[in-house]
Amino acid sequence: MDIYTELGARVRTLRKARRWTQTELAGKAGISVSFLGHIERGTRKLSIETLARLAFALDAPIDRLMPTFCHGTPVPVYDHGDILRALAPLHALLGVKAGPAQ
Repeated sequence: MDIYTELGARVRTLRKARRWTQTELAGKAGISVSFLGHIERGTRKLSIETLARLAFALDAPIDRLMPTFCHGTPVPVYDHGDILRALAPLHALLGVKAGPAQ
């Protein structure tokens, strides 16, 4: 199974666990239903932004969506709360108002 097929299968599994239709998840993630279908089948590549949107919509850390490789070692990725907390000092310095870290 290639990286996009496995990622798509994980998205589908999380969506179905929430009993959401593709239409519901696509709406929450701000992508088209057609594109979500391609993602779930692994037939289209997605951007990091779209990956983040899907993770946020599914309320799942990004690493939950990422395929495993190198003999089952998960890809080390931080969830959006960790990233927001890490960026908080920079946001304060720049005067950027960011949402609260979860």
